[in-house]
Amino acid sequence: MVKLTFILLLALVSAAAVEAFKGDAVMLPEALKEIRSRFEESRGERDPETLAKLQHDASEAAEFITTHVVQAATNERGNLEMTVPPITHGSEAEPVLPGMRLPREKKGRKAADANDGPRAE
Repeated sequence: MVKLTFILLLALVSAAAVEAFKGDAVMLPEALKEIRSRFEESRGERDPETLAKLQHDASEAAEFITTHVVQAATNERGNLEMTVPPITHGSEAEPVLPGMRLPREKKGRKAADANDGPRAE
């Protein structure tokens, strides 16, 4: 039963990320990789209290992603623009200010290694 619960939670958090980062070729795979690694870290956990906390954290993460993550995109005029899904109406969005820089995809092996952290091989 616990295994099924965690599979459903993995699907729930992953679906939230897919919706939040739809069309973002950089963030979507990174988000899914991070979500998967978090679930893999706790794969062998058997303590009921820890499992309950992990279930709570996963549910909370899915809700947070769904209600608080909104992507901005550059429109045809070169300005940042975002469409806020109805579920997030009433929430506060970080203002997009003139001169604000978007994170850029890092290129090259050295930059990729810096982002990945230690590798478990």
